Amino acid sequence: MGIGNSLSDRKNAKILIVGAGIAGLTAAIILGKSGIAVTVVERDAEMRGGGFLVSLSDAAYQVAQELGILTPLQQMVHRIERSSYHDRTGTRLLALEYDRLFGQVAVIQPMRNDVAQCLSDIATAHADIQLNASIVALSQDGEGVDVTFSDGRQDRFTAVIGADGVHSITRKLAFAPSDIRNHDLGLFCAAYRCDNRLNLNREFRTYMERHRYMATFSTAPDQIGCVFVWAERAQAPPADGPGRASLLKNAFQDSSPQSQAALEHCPQDRAFYMDRLSQIELTNWYQGRVSLVGDAAHCLTLFSGRGAAAAMVGAAHLAKELVIYIHDPMQAFASYQGAQKSKIDAMQKATRDAVKWYVPQRGTIEFARNNAMRWLPRLVFENYFQAKYTTV
Repeated sequence: MGIGNSLSDRKNAKILIVGAGIAGLTAAIILGKSGIAVTVVERDAEMRGGGFLVSLSDAAYQVAQELGILTPLQQMVHRIERSSYHDRTGTRLLALEYDRLFGQVAVIQPMRNDVAQCLSDIATAHADIQLNASIVALSQDGEGVDVTFSDGRQDRFTAVIGADGVHSITRKLAFAPSDIRNHDLGLFCAAYRCDNRLNLNREFRTYMERHRYMATFSTAPDQIGCVFVWAERAQAPPADGPGRASLLKNAFQDSSPQSQAALEHCPQDRAFYMDRLSQIELTNWYQGRVSLVGDAAHCLTLFSGRGAAAAMVGAAHLAKELVIYIHDPMQAFASYQGAQKSKIDAMQKATRDAVKWYVPQRGTIEFARNNAMRWLPRLVFENYFQAKYTTV
């Protein structure tokens, strides 16, 4: 197909992206800049806030630079300089200096919501972003996808990209249950920000126990982020803030003094982030003219440390392929999957294997982990993290 036809195809194409997180907005910017009409629907009434500290390194760092968000992120980021790992008594097991750890790695570590905000600031010029909107039905044929929205509207699109997270409605509508494998990790995660009562100074500390851990990190001179992970049987968290606070505090009864200090500032008046941790695995990331990206396709969970990076790199690759093959979206989707899926599958397995060390269920594993951190040469862990953060 000649370039003239390709430009004509782009002008006539319409792409729907479900979800205005990192993956969805990344794809929207690239597609919109190419001249393709892009609609983004986001079920929340506001752009997504909150979230973890994320690492954009290697390929993700390059994508951030291409998108034009690297410079504003560098101005916003509160740089972490060191990390340490402690047992439940507060005894330090391992300390790592980031200049030594990432000295040869192109990396930036912003907050997830700052990344999303920077992407949103650019995407609004290149896509129609509709908040408080979602989809309720999809029907496709060889020429396009008919979509019914949550407000009853209907429209037809050249292709649909599901970037709506681990609980993806796009995945539910377009894929058969037999196509989806959910790896339940048996864990809950909660996160919030609070005043810096632990006196952290550009550092990341983890307090590790059997069945649970807390990670806390500097987000500003006077603010910290707190992330709690614990073994939990409940299938879903309470919907309200007080219920979540009660569940979290009960899970961390008799935990480290540092965890208790952070829990004193657990929000009571709002439903802070809390969810059950699971990985989504699919044989194929696309069905016809509908493709998934980011957590909707392959949730890695926070244990990988690469979820945001994988979402950004995958969305960029998918969007660039669609720009080339807009006349044949399935060819674009196949190319995207062929380039990305084997790496993601390996990362998912490695993450599942690592969970037992992060949240040991047996005392023998906890003992082995703590002693490995205490006595193995620091270079072992430096090499591990350097390899981890140059995978995507």
